[in-house]
Amino acid sequence: LGRGCPHSSSKMSSFTGNFHQDYDVLMPLGEGHFAKVVLAEHVSTRMLVAVKVLQKDKLRPTAVRREVSILKDLQHPNIIQLLEVSENSTTMFLVMEYARGKDLQRHIKRAERQKLQEERARLIFRELLEAVQYCHNRGVIHGDLKPANILMDREGHPKLSDFGVAFRFLPGQEVTTCGGTRQYAAPEIFLQKKYQGPPLDIWSLGILLFEMLAGVRPFSGSQTRLTKDALKGRYQFPQHFSKEVQSLIKGLLNPDPRMRPTLEKVRQHPWLQLESVPCHPPQLLPKATERAILHIMAGKGYNRLKVIDAVKCRKYDPDMAPFLLL
Repeated sequence: LGRGCPHSSSKMSSFTGNFHQDYDVLMPLGEGHFAKVVLAEHVSTRMLVAVKVLQKDKLRPTAVRREVSILKDLQHPNIIQLLEVSENSTTMFLVMEYARGKDLQRHIKRAERQKLQEERARLIFRELLEAVQYCHNRGVIHGDLKPANILMDREGHPKLSDFGVAFRFLPGQEVTTCGGTRQYAAPEIFLQKKYQGPPLDIWSLGILLFEMLAGVRPFSGSQTRLTKDALKGRYQFPQHFSKEVQSLIKGLLNPDPRMRPTLEKVRQHPWLQLESVPCHPPQLLPKATERAILHIMAGKGYNRLKVIDAVKCRKYDPDMAPFLLL
């Protein structure tokens, strides 16, 4: 099925209010300033999903619509997949693919000596590059790349999540967005000038790579000190960093956004060309053939034509969600 044009009872929890009947809410997974995330089970497929619960009175409607619009345009094995969008008068529910592993932050903390070996970091970084490159090719800047926003699946593959401050851009377009997390944000953001979008994500990738290998970020301290050090490129490499990875990080963390390498050049860097343990990337949802999925759904009472229409028009509704899950 092309991605062409842009029912049973549930044990409801007061945690999510009047969420519709296709899901059993199981337990909370986390809570932030503007949203809660719960683990739920899709009733007809018995597949686990993560549901982001957004309270409309705490968010700007345009911000929510922008995040949903962006997620609907992204289907990549290293990006958490949007499955369904549902809402009532007070709440919006974003049903997402559930990654059973921990986030990259916990993955690092649980590693030996609370940092990753270069071999392991290289595997993760390669897949992150593919995901960010895909976003940029689709005209999307993530804007908040950090370990807490990268989920690890059971096979150890990274998946980008949380596109809450993501935005669209055109090649060469200058922007003035101020979202993101200060410790991972590019220094040009704090100069109150216009700047281009892609170098923002490239800087954050440099912070990420450094943190994976060192267990700490290259810049720390007060906001003033952090900003000054980032603008002057003042940081030190731990002794165990190879010369190749130091070279890569120096390019990514160039204070001048015009001098940072493009993602195409990053992918060609010698450190990323070194041999690694074979790693099979995850597959895009769905995993079965489309005909087989439609046959399974028909057996569960779904209307084939409604499912086909939902998928082709990317409706992200109760007919599309089980298709993506299966």
